[in-house]
Amino acid sequence: MAQAPQGKLPQPPKDWQAQRGASGETYWQWRGRGIPSWVDLDEAPARPLPVALSYRSAQAPSGQLPVQISRRLLRLVPGEGAFEFKVEEVGDKPLSSDELYLDEVTLNVPEDTALRYGMLELPLPPGADVERTTWGIKISGLAGDEATTLERARNEPGELFYGVPVDSLSGEQRFRHLVRFSQKGSFNLPPARYLRLYAPEQQALEAKPALAKVKVE
Repeated sequence: MAQAPQGKLPQPPKDWQAQRGASGETYWQWRGRGIPSWVDLDEAPARPLPVALSYRSAQAPSGQLPVQISRRLLRLVPGEGAFEFKVEEVGDKPLSSDELYLDEVTLNVPEDTALRYGMLELPLPPGADVERTTWGIKISGLAGDEATTLERARNEPGELFYGVPVDSLSGEQRFRHLVRFSQKGSFNLPPARYLRLYAPEQQALEAKPALAKVKVE
């Protein structure tokens, strides 16, 4: 629901929680059980208000792409150097608001498939932020014995997700970003998805969402 530019904005019930968007706008996110059929306000608005509803459908996309999406979250453990880290599996442990994590996503397509101009959308819980820079950071334990230098972060912020532009997709491609989780609580997240920018009905969903349930302490 969009914020009115002036005057007091009527409030929805408590199951709609107020959130702050990246550009400072206020929106409400449904936290209740089931799916609401209507929205009750505490009072009638003084004038007509524009309302926008955004949601993620649980139904499979109609144009399924042959893209396999796998995602994993790794905890970063400081190493000996200033910008050196080791990784460890998060497993079933709660996430900590004091630690830094590596969000790694791998896309796989058949050898005879090449896709252009796509977007990878990665859901995040409220309060999570992607680090803007990965310059100089080296991480050991990702592949082999040698430390891996992270590539320059390339992402676009969104409401409760971040997007990664994929100009061309063929074979296997891997994307890594540093993420912090500042808001404590338990959250259910939708699967990651890849979609074609100029044909958004053609998309692929993460088969087994790695971050389906997230708890931050």
